[in-house]
Amino acid sequence: MAYHAEVDRAVTTCFAKFRAPQVSNDNGIQTLFSLFRKKRSAPRYPSSRVKFIADEIKTEVDYFRCVMTEMGITDKDNKLNADAIVARIKSAGLAAQLESDMLHAVSECTKYALCVPPGKDSYPLPNDVITTKHYLFCENELRSYACLKNDARWLVDDFDLRGADHRLDFLATDQDKVAALLFANNIVGPDDFGLYE
Repeated sequence: MAYHAEVDRAVTTCFAKFRAPQVSNDNGIQTLFSLFRKKRSAPRYPSSRVKFIADEIKTEVDYFRCVMTEMGITDKDNKLNADAIVARIKSAGLAAQLESDMLHAVSECTKYALCVPPGKDSYPLPNDVITTKHYLFCENELRSYACLKNDARWLVDDFDLRGADHRLDFLATDQDKVAALLFANNIVGPDDFGLYE
């Protein structure tokens, strides 16, 4: 619950700073519908609309950066702050194996996010935002797997792993094998085991 409170605090703090501007009908901004009904001689997106869209993007980027900094995911220079993330995980009081898997996720995802060549994505976003988003996507996947693996320790006895025909022998423990089966099952189809419904 402490993590959710931290997220709420960061979002509330940053929302107050970077709230999107309010649009009223009398400010000259045309609706998308009216833009499409105009004759082709007039631009569908006049400069006032383009400015509005650009301002919205800047507001969203600033808001995202603020939340990430408040959460300690990035530092004041908008760079990934792996040390702070590691410290948060170590102070969470997790089971030893879960903590180890979470720390592994931070390490691997930081490497992944930093190896993506800057400017190669076709997004209209600054490189630091793209790097942070790559980190968050990767970390979300590996964190989910770590939690699934942690839950799987209670389910190991429910699986007859001989049915895998040695295809999972590259994994070190039965807990890893059960987690891999559950993860793969989630990707390829419904939860036939009824474990997460």
